[in-house]
Amino acid sequence: LAYWRARLAGLSALPQLPLDHPRPAAQTYHGAQASADLDPDVLRALRQISQQAGATLSMTLQAAFQVLLLRVTGQEDVAVGLPIANRRDVAVEGLIGPFVNTLILRADLSGNPSSRAALARVRQASLEAYAHQDLPFARLVAELNPARSLSHGPLAQVMFNHINVPLPAAALSELRGEAVELDRGAAQFDLTLTVIDAAAA
Repeated sequence: LAYWRARLAGLSALPQLPLDHPRPAAQTYHGAQASADLDPDVLRALRQISQQAGATLSMTLQAAFQVLLLRVTGQEDVAVGLPIANRRDVAVEGLIGPFVNTLILRADLSGNPSSRAALARVRQASLEAYAHQDLPFARLVAELNPARSLSHGPLAQVMFNHINVPLPAAALSELRGEAVELDRGAAQFDLTLTVIDAAAA
């Protein structure tokens, strides 16, 4: 808790995204999604950059997302939510079900850093966040007690999610199942970037 208090002190949680509609007084959770495939050559280059920087591919993608947010908002300090599996406790190893927690990644991109410097900052911020992942997000919000509004959620309005675990097709006797993309027409955040690593998934 002491780490998160210090890390998130003075946080301006609401990025000025170039929205196509005025922000409603209360969240409607209406949304839509768009999909795109990443060129395999670009992905290979990103993996190589990650290895050279001692970072994971997820960190490199987070850094690119943070730089994009900087470009579109003009804000050097934007909080991004990160879902994390939250299964470090051996007591839950045998349990079925999600134990996902939300971390807040706050990487300082002030001073117009190079892409490698930005990656180094995001890497460091990520490692620190992972090391302090056990505090439940609900408790963090309760303890920090940020200014609340019906128009947006607390602490972060942007989410980044990198799915890099196998998602095997389900099979039952002669029936087979597979994951399909589904647009529910809803969104919990102003903007969520989900990257599915097909090589892993």
